[in-house]
Amino acid sequence: MPQQEEAGVVHFQPWSQQGHAEVSPLPPSPSTPIILPLEHRAGNYEVNQSQYFAGLVLVPSNAASQHPDTIPATLPLKCTSQKKITVDVGGSNSPNGVVVLFTSRK
Repeated sequence: MPQQEEAGVVHFQPWSQQGHAEVSPLPPSPSTPIILPLEHRAGNYEVNQSQYFAGLVLVPSNAASQHPDTIPATLPLKCTSQKKITVDVGGSNSPNGVVVLFTSRK
């Protein structure tokens, strides 16, 4: 079962554009920053480690959701040792986005 924590996210482009972001897991997670792809999605989205080896930052693409308004943004962090995880992007638990971090590097 995935653990849910939080991460500080600094984007390298406007939130409205896809690209990359620096993710710094907040305690009690390990605090080593990592650069992850940043993409827009809405609703349930399955993230596969075969596509995103280390993980992925997802921000909502639907008009009903809003982009984070702080830098760094604090987003929910879903750490998992599984090869895939389904997250609800822009839902009630992650209205501004979510970070997925794969803990197994096999």
